[in-house]
Amino acid sequence: MPAPTPSPWQRGLRESSPYLGLAWQILGAMVIFGGGGLWLDRHFGWSPWALLAGMGLSFVAIGAILYRIVVESNAASRRRHPKGAETGDANAAAKDARSDVEGSVKEGTEEG
Repeated sequence: MPAPTPSPWQRGLRESSPYLGLAWQILGAMVIFGGGGLWLDRHFGWSPWALLAGMGLSFVAIGAILYRIVVESNAASRRRHPKGAETGDANAAAKDARSDVEGSVKEGTEEG
C-alpha cells in the first residue's frame, strides 16, 4: 500500500523544522547564559557584569551554532555536487547547480 501524499501544510512544516530547531537553540543559549548571568548578578550583587558576560557568552554560543550549520551545509553541498569537491573548484558545484535551472528560463526576455 503506497504511503499517503503529505498535505502542503505537512510539507511546509517538515521543510521549516531545521529553522525552528535553530530558533530554539538560539533562544536556549540566550536563556541559559543570559539567565545565568542575571542570577549571578542578583545572588552576588555583581550587577551588571555577570549579565553582560552571560550575554557575551550567549553570542559566542550562537556564533558557534551558526558556524556548525554553515560547515554542515557546505559538506552536504559537496555530497550533492561531487564534481567541485574532487577538483577543489568551489565554483564547479555552483555552475553545476545553475545548469539545471538555466534551461527553465525563457530565452529573449528583456529586463526593464
